[in-house]
Amino acid sequence: MAAGISNDTLRSSCSSSSSVPHGSFVGFSRLIFATEDRSALREISDQEAALSRQKRPHHKSRNGCLSCKRRRVKCDESTPACTNCAKRRENCEWPSRLQRTMPSRSRSPSIETAISQRLLDSANPNLNLLHLKLFHHFACATRETLIFKEVWDEGLQLSFQHEYLMHSILFLAARHLSVLVPNDPRYSTAAIAHLSQASRLYRQALSERFTEANIDALLCTGILLYYDAWMNVDFVSMGTDSVGLSLEFAKDHLFTLSPGMSQIFLTAIPLMTRKPSTFINGVLHQPSRTVQEALTTFRLDASQYLYFFAQWYDTALDHRALTLPRLSQPGGADQSRRLTFEYRYEPTDDPLEAYMAVVCRLSNILAVLPDAREGSRSLLEDDPSLVDDVSRLFLTFPMLCHAPFIQMLRERDPRALLLMYHFYRAAKILLPEDKCWWAAKRADLLQRALKSVLVGETTEI
Repeated sequence: MAAGISNDTLRSSCSSSSSVPHGSFVGFSRLIFATEDRSALREISDQEAALSRQKRPHHKSRNGCLSCKRRRVKCDESTPACTNCAKRRENCEWPSRLQRTMPSRSRSPSIETAISQRLLDSANPNLNLLHLKLFHHFACATRETLIFKEVWDEGLQLSFQHEYLMHSILFLAARHLSVLVPNDPRYSTAAIAHLSQASRLYRQALSERFTEANIDALLCTGILLYYDAWMNVDFVSMGTDSVGLSLEFAKDHLFTLSPGMSQIFLTAIPLMTRKPSTFINGVLHQPSRTVQEALTTFRLDASQYLYFFAQWYDTALDHRALTLPRLSQPGGADQSRRLTFEYRYEPTDDPLEAYMAVVCRLSNILAVLPDAREGSRSLLEDDPSLVDDVSRLFLTFPMLCHAPFIQMLRERDPRALLLMYHFYRAAKILLPEDKCWWAAKRADLLQRALKSVLVGETTEI
C-alpha cells in the first residue's frame, strides 16, 4: 500500500452511516436563465361583490368554477369570483385551466387519449402536433429510461400546472428522439428550444420559496435538466494536432451542476416528509446497499479496490494502473477479516479524503464488471434486476464528488483522471445503450480521451 494511507484512512472514508452535504444551489440556479410571471388569489371586496351582481350578457360556460359545475348552473367565468358565488357568498374555486382527471398512480390503457385531450384543451396558440408527439413519446418511452420511475405519472400531471416542467419533459423527449432518429433535424431543434424555455423558467422558480405545492415539480424538473448535463460533451474537442481528444473539465457542466442538484434534494426532504410525495421512497432508497448485497451473495470483495487505488495516490502512475485486478473470493477465515464499507458523505477540504471518497463509491461499481471475477460474465448478467440500481449509481456519481476532487479534475491531476477513466470505462461496458442512451456518448468519448491522456502520463516499469 502507498505510504501515508493507512487502514484507518481507508476505513474512515467509508462507513455504514450517511450524512448530508452542506452549501447552496446558487451555482445550479446561475446556469439556468429565466423569469416567470405568477398571479395570486385574493379575497373579494364588498365593492367587487356589488359589481358582480349586475346583469351580465349570457354566454355558454365551458370553463366554469367548481361550485357552478357541482350545482349544474351557468357560470359567467368572472374572476376572481363568478357572479353566482358572489351572490351566495361562497368561496369561488377554479380548476386548473389545463387539468382533467388522470390516474395518479398507474397508467391506464387510454393514457395517450388523456394526454392528447389535455394538450388540445390548452389555450397555448403555439401548440402543434410536434408537442403532442413529444409528450406522447415521453409518457410511453422516455420515462421508462429514467430513474425514479415511480414519480413520472405525477410528474406528467404536474406539468400542466408548472410550465418549466412541461418544457423540460418536451425537451428530454426531443433529445431522446434525436438519438433514436438522428437524421431528423426537427428533434434536435425542438430540444434546444424547449431547453431554453425550461431553463429560463426554472431559474425563476428556484429563486422563490420551496413549498409543499411546488417541491415535486421542482425535483422532477431538476432531474430532467440533470440528464442534459450528462449528455453535454461540449468540453471535449479535437486536439490541437487534430489527433486525439482535448478535455477542458472546467467547462464540464455535469460537475458544475451536481453540487446544486444535491442541495435541492436536501432542501426538499423536510417538505417531502410533511405530505405524501412520490419522491420520498426514491430518495430513501440506497442503490449502493442493493449492489453490496449482491456482491456479498456472489462472494466478491469490492474493498480490494480501495487498496488498489490508494497505492496510486502518492506513487507515479504506470501502465498497471489502467488494468483492474481480479477480485478474490475469500473463504471463511478471510471473510471474517473482510473490510465492509458504505459511502458516507461528509464535507471535506482535504484532497486525500476527497480522493478516497470517490474510490469508495467507485469500488462498488467496478466490482460489477465482467473482469472483476473469473469468467467473462458481469454481475448484471447474473442478476438483471440490478440494472436500475447500477444506472442510478452512475447517474448520481458526480453529485457526491467533493470540491477538492473536482478541482483535481480541472487541473488534470493524473490521479483524478485515473478514477474517471475507470468510471467511464465501466459506464461504457455496463450501461445498456437502449435504457441509458443519455450516457452512451459521454462514456465512449471520455474513456477514450482519458486513456489517451493517461498513456502519456504513465511511466514504464
